[in-house]
Amino acid sequence: MNINWSRPRSPLLTSLLAVALLAAGTQPAQAAEQNPAEPIPIAQTDTTPREITGIQLTPTPTGLDITLETASGEQLPATTSRENNQLITDIPNALLNLPENRFQAESPTPDIASVTATQLDPTTVRLRVIGVEGSPTAEIIPSESGLVLTVTPQPQDIETIELVVTASRREEDITDQPRSVTVIDREEIAEQTGLSRNIQDLLGTTVPGFGTSPQRNFLTGQNLRGRRPLVLIDGVPQTTNFDAPQQEFRTIDPAAIDRIEVVRGPTAIYGADAAGGVVNLITRNPEAEEFKLTSEAVLGNSLNGSDDTFHNFLSSTLSINQDNIDFLLTATREDTGNFFDADGDLIPFTEGQDNSETLDILGKLGFDLGEQQRLQFTVNYFQEDRETSFISDPAIFDSPGIQKARPLDINPEFIGYSLEPQQNTVLSLNYSHEDLLGSSVSAQAFFRRYDDGQGIPTTLPALPTFVFSANAESEQWGGRLNIDTPLGNQGSVLWGMDYVNEDSSQIDNIFDFETFSASNGQTFRLTETGISTPPYNYESFGLFAQAQWDVSERLSLSGGIRHERIGF
Repeated sequence: MNINWSRPRSPLLTSLLAVALLAAGTQPAQAAEQNPAEPIPIAQTDTTPREITGIQLTPTPTGLDITLETASGEQLPATTSRENNQLITDIPNALLNLPENRFQAESPTPDIASVTATQLDPTTVRLRVIGVEGSPTAEIIPSESGLVLTVTPQPQDIETIELVVTASRREEDITDQPRSVTVIDREEIAEQTGLSRNIQDLLGTTVPGFGTSPQRNFLTGQNLRGRRPLVLIDGVPQTTNFDAPQQEFRTIDPAAIDRIEVVRGPTAIYGADAAGGVVNLITRNPEAEEFKLTSEAVLGNSLNGSDDTFHNFLSSTLSINQDNIDFLLTATREDTGNFFDADGDLIPFTEGQDNSETLDILGKLGFDLGEQQRLQFTVNYFQEDRETSFISDPAIFDSPGIQKARPLDINPEFIGYSLEPQQNTVLSLNYSHEDLLGSSVSAQAFFRRYDDGQGIPTTLPALPTFVFSANAESEQWGGRLNIDTPLGNQGSVLWGMDYVNEDSSQIDNIFDFETFSASNGQTFRLTETGISTPPYNYESFGLFAQAQWDVSERLSLSGGIRHERIGF
């Protein structure tokens, strides 16, 4: 009787099932799928040792088939485990009847270094498969001749994550980074945004130490290990000296992002702006194919059948790669309806992402100036237009205790005022030289303009008669120079300079409260426009150096210094 379990179970449950089936001795059990990484027991009632008289190796398109033949054609039980780059298969109640009681084959396939079979103890045979790059996986298939092990090796050409480490501004493998780093690749971004296309939701669920999303456009209340992080798009700062908007993650669509790098902890390279760490949103690059055009469309609606929850998403990407020139253009549009809670009640967000329409356009043009030099121009434009007929009913402030927000359906009328979309434009020009007098050099010039638009006016619980809306604007331009100089075989120093010039301001639009109150919150008549933050100029120039010394394979020392001059 043969019993083949292929679904993983707890050891206790496996033992109980095996005892029960052996006692019954009749019905075979078989599962639907197989997990070769877990022990796969094959129970049998006969304890007479089986003689293994032959081992055959057959290369396959996906790896290697290892066939163990028995003298009487009886099937063999087996369990597998993985250790380092080895796949170990133990066959109990078996004797190895081969010349010299041993089998060995070197490099049966390019991805498998060796296959050996030895008598581990008087009643156990051990089959050991050593991979070239990592531990192979296996599927155990009982056969009439004994046992077949279908081995799939770890491929040699595994693409490592080369990470433009924002904390050090140099390309390093993630395993060589002395800091705590999280990299969210394109595949995981696509998986996470299937549920929510909010970048703050994505970071809150995938990055250890990152706070839970506040379900608003603002970063307020969400931090990295208790401190506010510096947010970058391709190295261009989205975090400004003007602290009011805090909408750094609502400046680009996830469809334009190739990966997200999160580096925890402060760094001398970025200074006080990166007290909590750095979050760098790396945009997509042209594909390797000469020409590629892809499009994606998504339509969705809530299970409650309400038309207010209708959602649609459209994205199209054109990639061209010809000789030394490459080009990428990605356009994305998303339309989002209302949000509802678990009770089916509409949530009246203030500055949320419901009832919004977004547009994102990413363009890249690159030139390879020989084997070691590259010039690339990048532009990303993001716009969000939010219009809703729902506000939070201010009457709940008159009720004692903590009340659930209640939506108030209005048809807002604006007098002397109009809604304006939020806009963010980022332009950057990057140059890199991999070997300039023995150092790797990269330089960037950038420009960014941000306008948080004019949304639906609101009131504050502490000032219920103050009806207002705020509009902040900011422009930044600057540049960075990074020089990575090796210090022998075990050390390096990254040094350079950066400069930022920023102009920011904010106005408050104030509305007549009597008109607002008499219309039950439906009419907003602009009465005054005041300056809450006068226009000001912020200027920063910094010099930095960050050294790293690899003392051994397991010990690396890193430290830096930064001098910064700030002016207003």
